[in-house]
Amino acid sequence: MCGIIAAASTRNVGKLLVQGLHKMEYRGYDSAGIALHQNESIAHLRALGKVQLLEDKMVAEKPKSKLGIAHTRWATHGEPSEANAHPHKSKDSVYIVHNGIIENYVALRESLINDGYEFASQTDSELIAHLLDLYLNQGNNMIDAMYLAKEKLDGAYAIAAIDINDSENLVVARNKSPLLLGLGTDEILAASDPLAIGQLTNEFIFLEDGDVAEISAEAYTIFDTNKQEVTREITTIDISSQATSKGDYRHYMEKEIYEQPQAILNTIDGRIGGDDVLDNIFGLGSAELFAQVERIQIVACGTSLHAGRVAASWFSSISEFTYMCL
Repeated sequence: MCGIIAAASTRNVGKLLVQGLHKMEYRGYDSAGIALHQNESIAHLRALGKVQLLEDKMVAEKPKSKLGIAHTRWATHGEPSEANAHPHKSKDSVYIVHNGIIENYVALRESLINDGYEFASQTDSELIAHLLDLYLNQGNNMIDAMYLAKEKLDGAYAIAAIDINDSENLVVARNKSPLLLGLGTDEILAASDPLAIGQLTNEFIFLEDGDVAEISAEAYTIFDTNKQEVTREITTIDISSQATSKGDYRHYMEKEIYEQPQAILNTIDGRIGGDDVLDNIFGLGSAELFAQVERIQIVACGTSLHAGRVAASWFSSISEFTYMCL
């Protein structure tokens, strides 16, 4: 699944953003990219393949910035390519990174083309940049533009956006896709995965569906789905020790049992649209592939065999077929 990291800081953020991308490589991806605000311009670097290739471009070009967004992409709409890699932009003015799937992107894309916008990618994400640019050009600030864009979007999304006309603030939004803030020293970060910023802070704010937040190096403001300013709980988590410690549990098996509900939520977060699984989240062309499936085989042994049998029973209850787990 795609990964987002963003930062507003009093120091240069390019290196920490790329380090955050490295932390999320375990999620799987096909490309990576970064957009760094440089006052009168935005450095926009993308690479097909490993994060290391993006890092090599960073080393060669040495962009300096205290505000930026970065992303690792797993192709859903559009083939793996540098053109389809995030961040996406609109008119060299608005840059965004996006996790999730916009279900009504075809209609929105056609509408934006009619408004004079040109698309450089095959993705559903690029239209978010164009929507934000459209509303900014109507005299709205970025927060208002994000809310107006959210009214148009159907599906799951976590978004981080920067505007060339604002070198101090970035704006993020969440709906059915993980997104959190990290409170560092003289910097505030955002990420889709706490592992991406766990080396920089142990104080996290988990955004809720409908939330929009404005972030600078010194402060953050969170608004709920009704555009009312809200306070979200700050949670202190030592990411490294949490992964390796039993905590208050008697043994690791007990810990894993009690972590299952959260593990399931983490698995489906960003992959559900309405009441349905977003099939393209499984990869480019998966919707067409699933339509050709005639048989599902669950192969397991030991404890996994019991889980497989439960899954077979569930599949049977929601379909016309009988499933067996061997």
